[in-house]
Parts: sequence; C-alpha cells; structure tokens
Amino acid sequence: MADRPTFVVIWNPEIWPASNRDKKTFRKEWTRTVRATRRKKATDVVWGWSFGRATENSDIQVGDRVFFLRVGESEERGFLAAGRIHSDSEGSPVWFDAHWHGTGKPQAYVDMRLDSAVPLDDPLSKATVDAAIHDIAKPLKIQSSGTRLKPDVADRLERLWAAHTGGASATPKIEFRQYDPETVEALRPRRKKGAKKIERRVQDRYAIALGKARHEVTRPAYTIDGIPGKKLADLFDRKTNTLIEAKVRPQPAVVAAAIEQLREYASFHPDSPNLELLFARKPKPAELELILSQGIRCTWPSSSSTRIKGFRSAEPEGWR
Repeated sequence: MADRPTFVVIWNPEIWPASNRDKKTFRKEWTRTVRATRRKKATDVVWGWSFGRATENSDIQVGDRVFFLRVGESEERGFLAAGRIHSDSEGSPVWFDAHWHGTGKPQAYVDMRLDSAVPLDDPLSKATVDAAIHDIAKPLKIQSSGTRLKPDVADRLERLWAAHTGGASATPKIEFRQYDPETVEALRPRRKKGAKKIERRVQDRYAIALGKARHEVTRPAYTIDGIPGKKLADLFDRKTNTLIEAKVRPQPAVVAAAIEQLREYASFHPDSPNLELLFARKPKPAELELILSQGIRCTWPSSSSTRIKGFRSAEPEGWR
C-alpha cells in the first residue's frame, strides 16, 4: 500500500491559462520541469497549486504524496506529474492567497516538490488507470484539487506511474476471446438478475445473430502488465472492426455513461474501431440523436431488420 496519504490536484487547460501568451509560457515551464525531474534535480522543481479541499483534509502533512491530473475535453485526460507536498517558509503544508481565478476570495494552496513528470503529449491516461482499478474501485471522479485517494487505489496508481515513467508500457494488452454463438447460452452465468440479466440476454442474442451472418464475434479482455484482473468489453465484431457495448434502458444518464465506456475501451485499440451501442429497446429521438452525433451506431431488437436479422440499426452519417 501507499506509504503516505495520496492526493490529486487537477488542471483544466480549457480554464487556465486563458491567453495564448500564458499558454506558451506554461508549456515552456512544463518542458523545463520535465527535464529537471529527469536530471533528478527535485530541489529545483517546486510548483504551487490550488488545493480546494484543504479544509476537508485537515490532516495534510508535509511529505504526503500528490499526483497532477489534467482534466477537461480539449486534450487527453491523464496524469502528468507526481511528487510530495512541500512546506512553506513557516513549515505549513497549506497556505492561503487570493483565488487564482481573480474572484478575490481566499484560496488554499500547496507547494508540490515534483520528483517525476512527463511531456504534455505523453500522460498516463486516466482511461488506463480506470481500467487498472476496475476490480477495486469505480472510475476516478476527481472534480476538485485536493481529492484524497483510497490506499489501494493509490497503490495501483503508483505502480502504473512507475511503469509509465520508467519506460515500461502501461497500455492494456488485448486478448480477443471467442464468443461462440452456438454455446453462448450455456456459458452465460445463471445468477444474473434484473437489468443485468436482460442486458446479457440481448447481448447474447445479438452475438448469435452476428455469428449466423458470418461475423467473427469476440469478447475483448484488457490486461495491464503487473496489474491483476481483467476488464472485459461486451462484444467485438472483428469482421467490421466494431466495438459493441450493451445496455438495457437507453435513458440519458445510461447513454452518456455508455458512450464514455466505449470511448475508454476504444482508446486501448491501436486501429480506431467503429463504435456501436446495443439496447434492449429503441432509444427516444433525443437519445438516438446524441448517440449518432458522436459517430456511434445504435442497434436494438426489431422484427423489421436492417443489417442483422432480428435487429434494427441507425447509423451516423458517413458510417464506415
């Protein structure tokens, strides 16, 4: 387990820096930071950063572990640096100053003495971390700086970070498991209940239908070196290079989560697979429009088939 409490601070490049000039300055400073950590000159690499949850973590100590996470949508979300919380001139781990956003309100800050950093175009992907912790925790939802990680999650992150910064690959490997349409019913767990049972049933029916149409149906298993457990996607059609995620109800929150999940799995594939959502019933117009706007095909059971017998699909414009 992690030897000290571990916190995460976040940076959203869509919010700061605001001006093009400041963005260039930040990138130059970050390049110098990466070079300095690679020369192991940690005394030269101290960054001050907002620590919004400082009042909730009153037990913060100098020497606690901290990771620097990039968030937002404009660039890949991922971890860019790690270090230890440093003290100010009075020996305190937290100091207060005016809010960085210019609101005039006081803001808590910490100094981070960074011991490792990577270029802005080479983060440890958040999707990779989420895949690696799936057997012990839900995907990370870091919404403010100063969020404390659970010890087992922090330990897993440390190992991934060591692999990423040490030159070893932390990218999940893919094993395509055969999904035999003739035996899939016998292999299906019998203890599934409710929505999960319905989801598995529509997934199996679709796999069988694809198989009968001479598609090669598999189930991808993603593994990361040194990390126990596997994360399984629902289906992968190797004939059409399509990654398929099955859900029951096409409700707004479910659709949004399913799109995110598909994106995560797709990031593990080197050849940019097509994406498809499979539901137990046809989505409402708003949800269907959202799915198609993301370049994702949507499929549901129907007697009026389009591509595959027993199913109907709606495809976005320009579908490959």
